Amino acid sequence: MIFYEFLYTSIGQAIAAYAPNEYFAAITNPIIIGAGLVSFCGVVVPYDALTPFWRYWMYYLDPFTYLVGGLLGEVIWDVKVECEPSELIKFAAPAGQTCGRYMADFISAQTGYLVDSSATQCEFCQYSTGADYAKTFNLREKYYAWRDTGITALFCISSYAMVVIMMKMRSKATKSAKSD
Repeated sequence: MIFYEFLYTSIGQAIAAYAPNEYFAAITNPIIIGAGLVSFCGVVVPYDALTPFWRYWMYYLDPFTYLVGGLLGEVIWDVKVECEPSELIKFAAPAGQTCGRYMADFISAQTGYLVDSSATQCEFCQYSTGADYAKTFNLREKYYAWRDTGITALFCISSYAMVVIMMKMRSKATKSAKSD
């Protein structure tokens, strides 16, 4: 959580360091962090639902991708999921078949569980563990959470380095720019 604080403040400081005035920085910061980075981290839009153009480069360049992996991966991975009745997918098995028999091939290849495999009115929960959910935002293994925490720390360090670089790049004209 502390890395989250460092990450968003360092990105904001880097934007402010090069912005010509406070007004420009105040408008640019939420656009870059909110609309830009949060939109491509795999949670707002799941990894598999991202357009391939964004999935193969922006997803991996987005520091919030690794922040989310580090925050959630270790916490939810081993949690057993029990769906509430309103969360279950309900359907009828074909005539003469039980839910377990009808869904056997699907369940062997997918995540989730049937509430009662001997019933003919099927109730299916799409996740059986937190790992099933974590895989929707591209955390394929439990150790990815620690890997992502380390990558987030590197993003924090590089973001603060960017603040220093942005301060050095400012010209005398932008350093003395005043807001109206």
